[in-house]
Amino acid sequence: MEAVKLGVRTSISPSEIIFFEADVNYTRIHYQDHSEIVAISLKKVEQQLKSFPFYRIHKSYLINLNYISNRIDKYEVEMINNRSLSISRRKIVMFRRLLKKRISEL
Repeated sequence: MEAVKLGVRTSISPSEIIFFEADVNYTRIHYQDHSEIVAISLKKVEQQLKSFPFYRIHKSYLINLNYISNRIDKYEVEMINNRSLSISRRKIVMFRRLLKKRISEL
């Protein structure tokens, strides 16, 4: 597991994270069984994790593509922790293409 440093005190393992959620100038990190908040913007988190399977589905959400459940509605995706997250209308087409590409690679 590769650790990524977010800010001065926070080091994370991206493979354990289900999704990130923006909270003003903070970011809430959601794991399977708990969450924590860090003092870094979601934009900076996204930049740090470019080489990992994360995708920004909404201005408020950066999801781990490995933890999507099978249920994807028109503008929502369900994660394995049973949280339904909104997908922005601007991002839905690219998100669906990305999912199709990932499925075809399996």
